[in-house]
Amino acid sequence: MSQLRHRKGREPFTEGHVDVVSSTKTRKMHVHNSRTWLLLLVVLSIRLFNAFTTKTFFQADEYYQLLEVAHSRVFGYGYITWEWKEKLRSSLHPMVYVIVYTVASAFRNQSQWIIFNGPKIINAIIATIGDFYTYRYAQTYLGNETMALETLGMSIISGFNWHMITRSFSNTLEMVLTAVALSLWSWGGQLTSKHLIACAFGMVTCILRPTNGLLWLYLGGLYLLKQRNKPIVFIIKIIAFIFAELFLVLALSGGLDYWFYGELTFPLYNFIEFNVVKNLSIFYGSAPWHFYIFQGLPILTLGFLPLLLVSFYYNYADPLSHVVAFVIGMFLCVAHKEFRFIYALQPILLVLACKAYHQVAGGRCRKILLITAVVGNVVPAYFFSQINERGVIDIMSYLREEVPENAIVGFLTPCHSTPWQSHLHLERMENQTWFLTCEPPLHLQHGTLELVRNYRDISDQFYDDPVNFLHGRISEKGKTPNKDERDNLVWPHQLIAFEALDSLLKKELMNPIISGSTQHEPQYHECRRFFNSYLHWDPRRRGDLIVYCRDDQRESEYDI
Repeated sequence: MSQLRHRKGREPFTEGHVDVVSSTKTRKMHVHNSRTWLLLLVVLSIRLFNAFTTKTFFQADEYYQLLEVAHSRVFGYGYITWEWKEKLRSSLHPMVYVIVYTVASAFRNQSQWIIFNGPKIINAIIATIGDFYTYRYAQTYLGNETMALETLGMSIISGFNWHMITRSFSNTLEMVLTAVALSLWSWGGQLTSKHLIACAFGMVTCILRPTNGLLWLYLGGLYLLKQRNKPIVFIIKIIAFIFAELFLVLALSGGLDYWFYGELTFPLYNFIEFNVVKNLSIFYGSAPWHFYIFQGLPILTLGFLPLLLVSFYYNYADPLSHVVAFVIGMFLCVAHKEFRFIYALQPILLVLACKAYHQVAGGRCRKILLITAVVGNVVPAYFFSQINERGVIDIMSYLREEVPENAIVGFLTPCHSTPWQSHLHLERMENQTWFLTCEPPLHLQHGTLELVRNYRDISDQFYDDPVNFLHGRISEKGKTPNKDERDNLVWPHQLIAFEALDSLLKKELMNPIISGSTQHEPQYHECRRFFNSYLHWDPRRRGDLIVYCRDDQRESEYDI
């Protein structure tokens, strides 16, 4: 029999063959692991560069919903916004930065460096995980290594990712964990351990951002639909597993929130009550119903938009297209809209765009799409991460390093226009600074558009009538900091405002004869100017950021 096998060109099955096969598999696994670690190292290097070279401001939540909360928790000072007082937010994400600041407090000689740069390192690591699992997700869904690597490249050069992914937003962690879950998701409908892990990650994203439940509601429904021919016992088993996981995730999250807030609370319920039951989210603005179609998706994809549109045309039957349509459709019904609210869709959008690139026929057409993708992402990435809105970041170094220790500083800017203690780490500034706030109408049981529009926070009061505010709400006997919105403010030694107010402030505070201001009001002159923006969606924040100094004070004379 063995001779017959030899004549057919087959080797006898021996222990030596087992060793060879095992050795070959080991070598392949070693090579695969080496490539994976090399890929991770390259991506991490890119994201560290991304994090440390970003010089601009995007939105206030980057600082006031995470870094400021963590700083206050560890060091005992910082500005805590109303969301945390009302317990609307999960403590899960801030705890990451609590660890960073705790380490900083232990290394006193290097504490400042860790405080200012530690979050950047953490954000770069989180971003790397997001990029890598977007690649893994493309591997799983597309089943093609080349396309998976292309999707990774698209994630890295994405202009919106470059601007957003290394910032301290809950939306960023939501997107990253969504990518992890999508990479483990059972697209064929099988019940596997990986699928259960994917469900757990999906649940965590909903703890971070309850609106991400829309994505998992659709995918979960699609998954259960694929089980329709399975025995009812099997379906009950799936549902039991999911509920057990949900209970565990909620229990762990609840325990962390109990430790963080010092009392039993359920932020998810509080979030829904504020945004849905009371409908007070409209206080922060409402956008037209088509915002995500004509602004959200184009901004999120930038140079990849043509590829995405091609993908929707070719892949209208693809479940991913349906997921995007469902989530966007649901978000259209919400009055308050922001670009980053649909950021969790980014891995799906990139996979669809990559898929479309390979479906387009003709080398010339592909070349045009490729050039559009690169230029349409790299140029905005540079502009928005290096140039536009950098003054509100630059001024923090000025306040930290150049303003005299006893100087009182006032901000006549829209609320939360700059970072705070996460970029200062100066406890004395807590009692030497005032700024305009924008607390929502928490007293309302239900927010109609009319009621919310009639409510005026202190920032609105100033911009409604800046002249009367200057001469009626600011005095030498005012308070700093402003603990209550009804308090009068003290005339500061240095006043900070955007260029949009420059002509008014020069008239009112630099020329008493023209303005008619009384003699006991101090006069100011422009002493520093920081370039901030060429363009801004908020006209109140356009132009440079200007520092005005009191004429009757010299640096050696500051006294509180």
